[in-house]
Amino acid sequence: WDTRFDERDVKEIRTKTTTYLGVGAIAKIDDIAADLKARGIDSILCVTGGHSYKLTGAWDYVTAACAKHGIRISLYDKVTPNPTTDSIDEAAALGRSADAKAVLCIGGGSPIDAGKSAAIILANPGKTAEELYTFAFTPTKAVPIVVVNLTHGTGSEVNRFAVASITKHNHKPAIAYDCLYPFPEDINEQFSFGEWIAFDSSPNPINTVLIPNTCSKVEMMGILPPRRTANGFFPKAIS
Repeated sequence: WDTRFDERDVKEIRTKTTTYLGVGAIAKIDDIAADLKARGIDSILCVTGGHSYKLTGAWDYVTAACAKHGIRISLYDKVTPNPTTDSIDEAAALGRSADAKAVLCIGGGSPIDAGKSAAIILANPGKTAEELYTFAFTPTKAVPIVVVNLTHGTGSEVNRFAVASITKHNHKPAIAYDCLYPFPEDINEQFSFGEWIAFDSSPNPINTVLIPNTCSKVEMMGILPPRRTANGFFPKAIS
């Protein structure tokens, strides 16, 4: 660990997304909630897994910020590793019933991919996640997307990609659409694009970096031909 690097100095990175990087960056969720409310968003869908959103403390920050600014939260916390199109439809249905105008994802790649996909379904009434992942339509809009990333490795928190398994076909395609970018510069009055990324770097790198990446490398070696990178990284990660 490079002691010259101050991990508590929160950096703001603006590209296709606005990224807050550093220990304590989760506190920026208050500014994000304030801006969402100023844009008329008073109800959001939160998509996450079953445990980490609470264990990390992220949920406390999110609920406090939303309560402070008068934003209602509909919680979908049933996302599993390798999310399915059925779970995406369930999440979107919950959001639609609450008139959610934005999606907040908390977690790693699976909750983020599921949440980004649900954001498209919410903005395209009558469409399903299966239709999205079988390319039956080409989306051009999604409701605003906010991401609190709890792990490192997939990159879904800053890109236009999402992956999900089509339930009935046991097939896992990827989608890539510009409306999946958090894209604050081009938000119009209808909020056609996503909003921000809130990225929190935990002070415990063992939990947030080493373990998730180790699991990813194990999965990689189990389903793909051996790679020098994976084979070299895994023993180092364990040791």
